[in-house]
Amino acid sequence: MRFLTMLACCGVLLTVVAGCSDDRGSRSSLPAASPTRAAIESIGDLEVSDETGQKKRIMDYATADKLVVVFSRGFSGTVCPFCCSQTQSLASNYARIKAEKSEVLVVFPIQDAMEKKHSIELVEAARIVLKDANAELPFPLAYDVQAMAVDQLGIRAALAMPATFILDKQGKVRFSYVGRDPADRPRVEAIIKQLKSIQ
Repeated sequence: MRFLTMLACCGVLLTVVAGCSDDRGSRSSLPAASPTRAAIESIGDLEVSDETGQKKRIMDYATADKLVVVFSRGFSGTVCPFCCSQTQSLASNYARIKAEKSEVLVVFPIQDAMEKKHSIELVEAARIVLKDANAELPFPLAYDVQAMAVDQLGIRAALAMPATFILDKQGKVRFSYVGRDPADRPRVEAIIKQLKSIQ
């Protein structure tokens, strides 16, 4: 049943795996989020929790020269299908991202620890494109409990606004993109292009 639910959520989006597009067509808009430059520049110091509940700074996940930080929208009865699609795209292109001396961190905002279990939908979405029913995400998944990092960044809008940041090895933000609606996210090709431009 969980697999069928995940297919309903994510499988239909396989046609947009390049996905979570940056097209600005006629989609319902979320309330505008306006993170300040100071908030964005502090992202590396924000705390998130790993699977065991241990708190870590986002920069603690920077095991390579560059770190791609992706905030999913979180959970509100269901996991956003565009988040599933974006996770699929990151997973299927992970080797290309690693080739740019980069790591990926996906942050899943939750209100309490009980909601962590819903992140399995992101894992199951990745399993489809990885063609492995037992695969884990090839990159770390962290949890933003009570959406504290989301609030510090100023990207809350019901759930979180979808957001992508690239940090260099000093923790400086070299690229930031906060979506205007649930589907408004940079394509993986755009992320890789940005990674190539960072020396």
